[in-house]
Amino acid sequence: MKYLKLISIFILIFILYSIPGFFLNDSEFYLSLNKPYWAFKPQTFMIVWITLFVINSLYLTYKIYKKSLNIELKASFIMNYIVMFLFDLYFFKFNHLFLSFSLSIFSFTSGLLIFIFLLKENRYEASIITPYLLWTLLASILIGHMYFIN
Repeated sequence: MKYLKLISIFILIFILYSIPGFFLNDSEFYLSLNKPYWAFKPQTFMIVWITLFVINSLYLTYKIYKKSLNIELKASFIMNYIVMFLFDLYFFKFNHLFLSFSLSIFSFTSGLLIFIFLLKENRYEASIITPYLLWTLLASILIGHMYFIN
């Protein structure tokens, strides 16, 4: 019964992370933009984001199970989720590059905030967020580059 509850929590968190990309993703807009030579194919984004969502969902499930998700961490993850949702909305639905660029920087910043809160608790747990930080930094550079060349 305990495992069923944990699996349910994981699936719920993963679905919440996936909703914006599932409903708002329009790769046609991305494909229509001028991009730097090093830009990724849409499939790369999908694979990386799904991997990051699995990692975050597993981590949050673990923290919920251990009852160690403090208010700072909850607020940071919620803020990060909202920023990611808004990025998908403004990039894929409204095709607004400047706001998307700004939101990508906020996404990195909110990930950095999560990293800092985790670092205070446990260095190992802080390392779990490192792939997210690296990816959002790279994505911010890419969207910034696309903003300036379009």
